[in-house]
Amino acid sequence: GFWRAHAAGEATLETTAAAMDTSARTLQRRLERQGTTFAEARASLLGRRATELLLDPSLPIEVIAERLGYASRTAFERAFVRWTGKTPHAVRGAQ
Repeated sequence: GFWRAHAAGEATLETTAAAMDTSARTLQRRLERQGTTFAEARASLLGRRATELLLDPSLPIEVIAERLGYASRTAFERAFVRWTGKTPHAVRGAQ
């Protein structure tokens, strides 16, 4: 559900819930039962996907940023550091 909503534009609680054929409140309750919030789950999913993409050295960071819905490489890099505590270059260099 999240990736369908993300592909259609900004993945919000509401759009993700709609893609999952449920209400925003129901999705919120499910996440609360798992001890997380939508913002935390979204950051985790985006961070994991970005890390997977960074492991492919043939993909420029600009392309990864675009695939994840970021308007610029800089915005993506700042978000990636928030999600993972590492820079994209550090992750790519560690492989």
